[in-house]
Amino acid sequence: MVLMLSPKETKLRFRWMLDKDRDRVLEIEREVFRYPYSSEEFDDLLATGRLRGATALVAELDSIVVGYFIYHTVSETIEIISIAIDNDNKRRGIGSQFINRMIEAKRGIDIRYFEVRCAEVNLDSQLFFSAMGFKAVAVLPNFYGDDMSAYLFEYKIEYQE
Repeated sequence: MVLMLSPKETKLRFRWMLDKDRDRVLEIEREVFRYPYSSEEFDDLLATGRLRGATALVAELDSIVVGYFIYHTVSETIEIISIAIDNDNKRRGIGSQFINRMIEAKRGIDIRYFEVRCAEVNLDSQLFFSAMGFKAVAVLPNFYGDDMSAYLFEYKIEYQE
């Protein structure tokens, strides 16, 4: 049975990531991913790296950071760089709420697509994004180097005319 959170039952909120959240976000990163970002890679990602202007949000449950969401906007596409929920709070609907809220927030402001790259070894992410309505549209050979490919998943925002 999957326990879903409702705003009335808990104090779940989403907010911008602050400097004080960095250590907890990196802890979640190491807990969740087989090949996590190092602290240097993470700092580069957010500050000066290839994703200058990346946006990072956190999910707080009763004032404790339990997840994060990092994305970057390119033209009419939101590129999801990373999303993770700590192991104690997985399968409670937090990641789904992140995605659904982002889709609704970006609907109607010239955003047409959401994209995410999932490592071929990360079946949990592939299943999560498929369940959220994303479609695998390409295989990206050696995307992560060392013979590790990725799947490109895409979600197209439907607009009513």
